[in-house]
Amino acid sequence: MITLTLNGQPCTCDKVQTLTELLRARAIAPDTVAVALNGTFVPKDRYDTTPLHDGDTIEILEPVWGG
Repeated sequence: MITLTLNGQPCTCDKVQTLTELLRARAIAPDTVAVALNGTFVPKDRYDTTPLHDGDTIEILEPVWGG
């Protein structure tokens, strides 16, 4: 189990080791969001291989449509 800061809120996650696993656990399609890990944007093709560690800060950004 790890503790993260997710979009500014504390989050405890069990059985989550990568960004993709975190997104799927939150019912978020990985191809629909941008993710920053500890202040650095992660390319979508690296979500599967980007490990999460206790204390990481993650921001999940969804596109905003409008005009």
